[in-house]
Amino acid sequence: MIATGIQKLDELLGGGIRDSIITDIFGPNGTGKTQLTLQICVNALTNNGVILYQDTTGGFRPERLLERVKAKNMDQKLLDRVTVGRITNTAEQINYIDKILEINNICLVVIDNVTDLFSFEYSRKLLIHN
Repeated sequence: MIATGIQKLDELLGGGIRDSIITDIFGPNGTGKTQLTLQICVNALTNNGVILYQDTTGGFRPERLLERVKAKNMDQKLLDRVTVGRITNTAEQINYIDKILEINNICLVVIDNVTDLFSFEYSRKLLIHN
């Protein structure tokens, strides 16, 4: 279980984000989804976890994660346990999931954003074929 860092949300979730379960965090732009995800990453690092982060939007900023680690007075070397992939198309996104099998002690996979590339590529293909 990985705490979100938001007491009421953790209570609603029965303690936080459950292991081996897909959790979809969704909402309009600018509502804090990425901030929440980064906090969950930091909390996973406190449990000695390894994180696989897929950035499909180009919005991942390592300095934001570093700020959160520093704010909790954690060892910055913990960030070595975060593997970030900049994903630019759906084939890469699907293939990157195979990394899960290559990484030991993985406790969290973040895909930010799981649908954007699919929506873009497949809507474009539909327009081209029509």
